[in-house]
Amino acid sequence: MKKNLLLFIISLLSFTLPTRAGDDNSDKPLVIKAYPNPSTGIVYFQLPAITAKQILLEVFNPIGTLVQKKVFDGQQPMSVDLRDQPKGLYYLRVNGAKAIPVVIY
Repeated sequence: MKKNLLLFIISLLSFTLPTRAGDDNSDKPLVIKAYPNPSTGIVYFQLPAITAKQILLEVFNPIGTLVQKKVFDGQQPMSVDLRDQPKGLYYLRVNGAKAIPVVIY
């Protein structure tokens, strides 16, 4: 069985989200790291310790259909399994922030 590789474009290995209101570091962005790159479909995400306890992670296909939605309760790293998805461009959204593009090769 041939496996599709999931590959994040280099600029997507780390991306930023605004911190929560009231945090001491509210002027600094949070960096989320996605790995491995490339992947065979399971992708891990690591967030800083100051991030909110509950994280909503959503993955959308190129036409905007939600293909996966997971809620994480502070466990690190978080992971999503995209092995059942076809090759193409996908968008990752964390806690309702702007969607981030992801490419599956």
